[in-house]
Amino acid sequence: MTVTVIGIDGAELPAGAAEVLGSARLVVGSRRHLDAHAPQQARSLDLAQWSQALGALTSLAGEETGVVLVDGDPGFFGVLRELRERGVRCAVTPAAPNVARLMARLGRPWDSVPVAAASEDDLPRVLNLCRARPAVLVLSGPGAGPARLASGLTGWRRTLVVGEDLGGEGEKITTATPEEAAQRSWRPDAVVLCAAEPKEVGARGWLAGGEVLPPANGWALSEDEFSHRDGEVTPAEVRAVALADLAARPGALIWDVGAGSGSVAVECA
Repeated sequence: MTVTVIGIDGAELPAGAAEVLGSARLVVGSRRHLDAHAPQQARSLDLAQWSQALGALTSLAGEETGVVLVDGDPGFFGVLRELRERGVRCAVTPAAPNVARLMARLGRPWDSVPVAAASEDDLPRVLNLCRARPAVLVLSGPGAGPARLASGLTGWRRTLVVGEDLGGEGEKITTATPEEAAQRSWRPDAVVLCAAEPKEVGARGWLAGGEVLPPANGWALSEDEFSHRDGEVTPAEVRAVALADLAARPGALIWDVGAGSGSVAVECA
């Protein structure tokens, strides 16, 4: 049993995909991909019914083959992880992920921009990330589409760039404030760039997704980096221990109650 996972960039199949589809016993994909590419002799299952489709794929036996058709790169927040976790042997043909397509349309590098896959459960920490970082790419998920994301960012100085049907016939890129985006309807598979300054290219770095480590000089700035009254700033050594214990990280929300000079809150930010 072999399953081939094919990423589709736009409407066209990648080279060699038609031959693989021609011998497939089972084809899984979105309705538009099935209508466009699934052969008549193969059983077809909609990707929206993923639990049923995953069961059917893992039930293939012997020399039977299956194909999964998806947008973009199957290994980037895609179906490949679940297939591998179920012990399915996979061959993969990737395409450009939608986040790469959106940033390419904008002509903006994105190696310094973190990418978050949103779901209803993960939305609070995705919102925290969007509030804290100058630019974040968000892959929409169930219960966490652009309108829900925008509602949580209302009042923040952010601009949303929403890409819909990227690479497809209905491709559309819209720039809106959170207040505007919260009132609109969007495709459920939209990709969103949430940015303080959408035209900025970001800092040059060496680590994809931006620096999330302590600065080169370590945690805890010296006391004279803060404006404060004598004796009202937490000493650097105490702040270093507090920061290590708090473990501030992307997506976390930290309250500093009784903040005094605010030095611990500043360091967390």
